[in-house]
Amino acid sequence: MSSNKNFQVYITGGFAAIGGLLFGYDTGVISGVLTMSDFLLAFGGTTSLIRGSLTSSISGSIVGIMLVGCFLGALIAGPSGDRISRKYSIVLFSLVFIISAILQTASNNLFVLLLSRLVAGISVGALSMLVPVYQSEIATKEIRGRLVSLQQWAITIGIAISFWINYSTDIYFLGSSAAWRIPLALQIVPALILAIGILFFPFSPRWLMVQGRDNEALVALTKIRSASSSVDVLDEYNDIKNEIEFEREQSIQSYSQFLYPPLRRRLVLGISIQILQQLTGINSIMYYAPEIFKQSGLNDQRASLLATGINGCVLILATIPAILFIDKLGRRFVLISGAILMALSMLIIGGTMGVHGYTHFNETTGAVQVIIPNQTASHVIITFVYIFVASFAFSWGPTAWIYCTEIFPLSMRSKGTSLTTAANWATNCIVSFLVPSMLESLTYGTYLIFGILCVFMGIIIYLFYPETKGKSLEDMDLVFGRSVFAVKSIGKKKQMKSIDRNGINNRLLDNHVFVQTRCAKLEKDVGHLRLANAGLEKASEASQELANTSSKLSVATEEVVMHLREKGELAGEVLRLNRALSEMSDKLVNEESKVQQYKNENEQLIQKLEKTETELNDYININRILREEFIAAQNRLDLLQIDYSRMRPAFLEFEQQLETERRINKQREDELIECKRVQLEMLNAEVERYNKRDRVRRESNIIDGDLVVITTSRTSSSDFSTSGLVNTNKSSTNDQDTMQNSTGESYNHDRRNTTTNISLVGGNIFSKVKGMFNLGITNVANDRLYRTSTFCAAASVPTRELHHWDCTDLEVYTLLFQPSGSILATGCSDKMIYLWEIASSGQPYKYCTLHGSHGAINALDFDNEGSRLLAGCSGEKAYIWSYGDNRMLKDVYAGHEKVIHTCKFISGTKLATGSADRLIKIWDLQSRQCIQTLFAGSKCHDLVIKDASGTIISGHYDKKIRIWDTSSDKCRTELQYDASVTSLSYNAERQQLLACLKDDTLKLIDLRQNNVIYTFNHDHFQVSTDTTKAILSPDGRYACVGSQDGSIIIWNTTNGICEKVLLKNHTTMVTSVAWHPEGRYVASCEKHRRVILWSD
Repeated sequence: MSSNKNFQVYITGGFAAIGGLLFGYDTGVISGVLTMSDFLLAFGGTTSLIRGSLTSSISGSIVGIMLVGCFLGALIAGPSGDRISRKYSIVLFSLVFIISAILQTASNNLFVLLLSRLVAGISVGALSMLVPVYQSEIATKEIRGRLVSLQQWAITIGIAISFWINYSTDIYFLGSSAAWRIPLALQIVPALILAIGILFFPFSPRWLMVQGRDNEALVALTKIRSASSSVDVLDEYNDIKNEIEFEREQSIQSYSQFLYPPLRRRLVLGISIQILQQLTGINSIMYYAPEIFKQSGLNDQRASLLATGINGCVLILATIPAILFIDKLGRRFVLISGAILMALSMLIIGGTMGVHGYTHFNETTGAVQVIIPNQTASHVIITFVYIFVASFAFSWGPTAWIYCTEIFPLSMRSKGTSLTTAANWATNCIVSFLVPSMLESLTYGTYLIFGILCVFMGIIIYLFYPETKGKSLEDMDLVFGRSVFAVKSIGKKKQMKSIDRNGINNRLLDNHVFVQTRCAKLEKDVGHLRLANAGLEKASEASQELANTSSKLSVATEEVVMHLREKGELAGEVLRLNRALSEMSDKLVNEESKVQQYKNENEQLIQKLEKTETELNDYININRILREEFIAAQNRLDLLQIDYSRMRPAFLEFEQQLETERRINKQREDELIECKRVQLEMLNAEVERYNKRDRVRRESNIIDGDLVVITTSRTSSSDFSTSGLVNTNKSSTNDQDTMQNSTGESYNHDRRNTTTNISLVGGNIFSKVKGMFNLGITNVANDRLYRTSTFCAAASVPTRELHHWDCTDLEVYTLLFQPSGSILATGCSDKMIYLWEIASSGQPYKYCTLHGSHGAINALDFDNEGSRLLAGCSGEKAYIWSYGDNRMLKDVYAGHEKVIHTCKFISGTKLATGSADRLIKIWDLQSRQCIQTLFAGSKCHDLVIKDASGTIISGHYDKKIRIWDTSSDKCRTELQYDASVTSLSYNAERQQLLACLKDDTLKLIDLRQNNVIYTFNHDHFQVSTDTTKAILSPDGRYACVGSQDGSIIIWNTTNGICEKVLLKNHTTMVTSVAWHPEGRYVASCEKHRRVILWSD
């Protein structure tokens, strides 16, 4: 049939294809909208704006919720198309699409957007099923593939239009919501045109005849075939009517008919081809085209959108050959060739990206990016993306829809197409949900997977899908009534001959049935022609046509007689040859199977023999080796027995001497302990006498009216000589008392000093004796009772620099005072910890250096006694050094996967560490094993221990402070703030927590009510790093922090006023500050080596 005769068909089918335009526009517009800056800010917040894209969960939900709606719409459209007609169903779902477009344009929150996308998906899914069915039912068999291809062409046009509209609005409305609202609003225009315009086109003639409206069906068919002859129209009318009557007789009406063989195979093939179409990966490229072009090297937003717009043009141009040649080349050739080209394109894209690209993780945004520095490789990837899209556009794009609309009988066509379309959308939904995560985790591996799938698709089409080109919709029963395999490849000649003969016989039988059916149809045609002649204007022409039909009937009758005669002659010969050939084939198959069985058994026996010989040789060699080893072992045993007999007397003598020496050593130990006890009693008596004289002197001063506050100096184990005596030099004046230790250093007791330091002696000496001889005495007093205790009555605000020094040649990250205040520890990037002894004048002296860390020191903590130092490093490990008594012991705690930012002693037996791997681990100090892991969900920057029961407070990158109950592994409380938390400081007496935030503020939090008391900020305060440390004074009255510009800022926590800003002394950013336990000093370190001690 010429193109002029089908002009009205093209007009009707082309207008219905606007439904495909809606499908393509909605698919393409969302891919561009997802990358627009104002859309990111509106639905993803500032985090998505900084990241440059929405999170995979949000973007996947926006795209995927529409696909869920498409799946539902495809299922709904089947019954709707059967009940209210294809035409009115198209009108209904066009109006639903208009409502969804209005909701999308007006949406201001994610819930409304997702709801409108779901409604849009229902309408798009329904139209994607209804339009191809309507097109296939109005088309003739010669142009059916071409007409249904218009649906795919309209889809590509919609995609291209949406891409260029996105590109234009992103340029002219940059930073405004109009950039994404206008593209979404423009969807209303084609939907409104389709809803109104389709009303002026006829119903599907086939649907009218199913409804029993035969006269209306004939009028509609005549209107659509306006350029065809009345005979052709009546022939088509009768074919459709006969098919409908046959289906009514067979009662093919419900979905249950798809469970039986006549329709089951068609349904499986239809659903499979739709699933395979989505597994090519085309819609993943359409939905996330800008992101894919970014992976290919186009990092600029507009360049990415421009490349996506060109991609839409490629789709349009590549669909045109499918429209022109699909009915000439056939469905199988187009599908197989397209699968091969798509497979090559995907494999080249993935291979090029894997060889020339590398994956980069942006720690700030959390995004995974593929960077391709090679510009040629980037161009290759973009080129083959276009080749892939073009291959899809001329093959799988239109052909899958064509195939599904033409394989089902008329009564089940709507239901069958509904199920296949639903399968398409369900697969589309799954693929679209998975693609963002695949692109983020597998990167180039995603393209390799789709390439391999395309190879399998070509094989499946070649094996199982029969050709439907040139077949009418009513002839599909013959196409799908044959073998399950579309191609059979059998190499034996005799079997081929048998197949040929069987084919001849089948063709004869088919011809016989065909002629009989044709005769019946012609007889019915005569009757219909007689009825039609009454309504025709040209009666003579109708009579001529009736005469022609009668002559055709005569010729057909003669042909039937001839075919019956030929059939009778050949039937007997065919049956005889078939029997003989079948017997010979069976014998040959049996003989060949026996020969093959004998060959297999022979090969198995040969393999077993070779294996047995190998094992035997191995056993011989092993036996020889074992014999030699046995002889050698026997010889060694004889020599050992000789040596044992010779050495036994000497060993017994040595054992007796050892026992004697032990008794002597035990006596000496007892004597030494008794001696030390006596010395200790003498020393304590001397101290008691001194204290009595001191009390007498103070009482006399009080009597004289002069009140003197005495400070008793610290006396450590180094104050004692080897004999345990104290060298004291006491002199009394009205203003000052002085005690001098054995090293000659003097400690002054000044009336201005309001701090009382008390030290008891003797305990450390006793511990030394116990450790030296390992006596295992359990009743000795605990060292903790004799440790120097400190008390801060009121911290002072530092106003001047007391001392400064360069701690290292590299960078200083953290510092901390020992609980007694006599030692300052500094952690540096050179993997070392430097300990500084702070004299009473504030002068620092190098005490020692702790080695052994495998990374830069990020965090420090002393235990309560100050004898152990805990450190966390960038080498993913924590260390404990025990120093003093000429010992340097180190324990290692390894278990984190990333940098340790913080570590704290929980008690004398447990510690806690926090890391960038989002975990908080609690360790047992004795076993050095992790006994508990808390899953925080975000990088832990700092933590503090609230109480002895194990309550932990942690600060995190996700802007939250979490309070943990370690007895239940659960977060008890979460406090949300506006920026990530860099450090925490806790004052137990006041139940207050100081948090430093990345937005350049400090927040003072009352933990009894979990509310913010004060928010501290200052013009000079700017947070320098993600782990900048802020500290509360020992009495909780002041908060101190260092800034990016090198200044130190101190606030009063009782009134929220800034007390002091210390400027100019630091030259670079201040990374950490520490307050002396007695409140006298503040220490600060800058990143470049310098440490400063501040005082009032």
